[in-house]
Amino acid sequence: MKRIALSLTVISLFLFTSCKDNKKTFENPEAASVAAISKEVPVFSDPDVQKYVEEYDAYVKELVAAAADKDLVKLTFLSQKSQEWTERSVEINQKLASNPEDMKKFHDYVGRLSQEVSKAMSAQ
Repeated sequence: MKRIALSLTVISLFLFTSCKDNKKTFENPEAASVAAISKEVPVFSDPDVQKYVEEYDAYVKELVAAAADKDLVKLTFLSQKSQEWTERSVEINQKLASNPEDMKKFHDYVGRLSQEVSKAMSAQ
C-alpha cells in the first residue's frame, strides 16, 4: 500500500520537476512507446480489482503519451488525478489483503507501470 502511494507521489513529482518550459511542444512523439507499457494486464479474481487495474493501465498509457508529446496541460490535468488513484489503491489493497497471490501480482504490475512512467518522464 505504501509502495503504491509512494510510486504515485514520485510520478507526480516527476511531472512537476521534469518540465522546464510551459509551452506545449511535439518535438519527439516517439519518446515513449505507449504500446510497450503493458503487453498484458494481469487477471485478478476480484472484479473490482480487475476494473481498477484496467482503468489504471489506461491512465498510465495516457500519462506516458502526454509525456511523449510534452503536453504540459494534459500532464498537469493527469497529475491532479494521482491523489484519487492513491485513495483507490488503498481500497484495492484492503480487498487484496486476504489474497496474497493477487496482492503480489498487483504490486508487481503497478510497480512495472510506475517504472514506465518514470522512464517516460525522464525522456523529456
